[in-house]
Parts: sequence; C-alpha cells; structure tokens
Amino acid sequence: MDKFWWQAAWGLCLVPLSLAQIDLNITCRFAGVFHVEKNGRYSISRTEAADLCKAFNSTLPTMAQMEKALSIGFETCRYGFIEGHVVIPRIHPNSICAANNTGVSRMSFNLLIPEWLIILASLLALALILAVCIAVNSRRRCGQKKKLVINSGNGAVEDRKPSGLNGEASKSQEMVHLVNKESSETPDQFMTADETRNLQNVDMKIGV
Repeated sequence: MDKFWWQAAWGLCLVPLSLAQIDLNITCRFAGVFHVEKNGRYSISRTEAADLCKAFNSTLPTMAQMEKALSIGFETCRYGFIEGHVVIPRIHPNSICAANNTGVSRMSFNLLIPEWLIILASLLALALILAVCIAVNSRRRCGQKKKLVINSGNGAVEDRKPSGLNGEASKSQEMVHLVNKESSETPDQFMTADETRNLQNVDMKIGV
C-alpha cells in the first residue's frame, strides 16, 4: 500500500515537471474557463487540447460555459477549442480579432494550417506551372518547318550573288527542307541520275 502511494506521489510530481518543460501561456480563469497556448501561437491540435485539459484536471468547455465566461469579462484575440467548435470570445470590437466582431465567434473552417503544408502546396503549384510551360513550348516546336543550307563552295552563302544562278539551281549548294510530312509518292517513281543520263544517251544515239 505504501508503494502505491509513493508511486502516485511520484507521478503527480512528474506532471508539473513535464508541463514545466513546455512553454505554456495560461490566461486568468473566468467562471472556470481559461485559455492555454503551448510553444507559440496555434500549435495545439484538438487531441492535444483535450489531453492538456486533463493534465490541468479540467475538460474542454461547452458553448454555454464559454458564453458565461464572456459575460463576466473573458476575451482573447486567439481562437481556441471548445466542445464541437473553434471559437474566439470578444467583448470589444477589434479589426485584427475575429474580424471586428463581438461575442463568441465561431470559425466555420479550420484555419490552423501548418506552415510546412503551405510550403509544400506552393512548391507543387510551381512545379505544375513549369511542367505546363515546358509542354506548351515542346508542342510549338513539333512540326515546325526548318531549312538547311549546304554550301559546297568557298565562302559563305550570303557572299554569292543571286545573279550567278540565272534562274537555274546552283551546283554548289542545295536547299534541303526538313518538314514533318511524308511523301505520297512511292520509291518506284523516282529515277537516279545515272538512269536519266543513260536514257538521254540512248535518245541521242537514236537521233543520230
């Protein structure tokens, strides 16, 4: 029996010690209702809030208890957890507290978003924008007509005078067009230069 009481006393001593290692900001009590912050602003989840209340031998207040505390002077500029809601009690209007409202203002959605989640969402949005830009740029290049000039003579192509061509194709350069289009003609319809020259020689011999 003595061992049990000794362990119980040791456990009660450890609870304040563990709480002392955490940076807590506790307000005054109004009708038994008080506000607690741990390690900075909005760093407590709903589960942690309930556990923290148990450590102080208390529970999360109800809406009726919060309204009673408000009626005797309890107000903060911080949202806090109660049973079923996240509220902020305000007596005097303030533009930076509860959007200048008074009374027990409820938060319709959870604004306690961790900073790491905001940073991660921003990085994902930036990566998506870059991926879209790269895809659009690649699509513009697809099927683009390109021109390749092969110069077999001396000097640059721009140095040659157009008058030297006399309307005929220059032997020193070839214009090769690279297009993303397949020819509709079959390979059998093309003749090599040697076959054309042989046919011309045959025609000349027949003419003689």
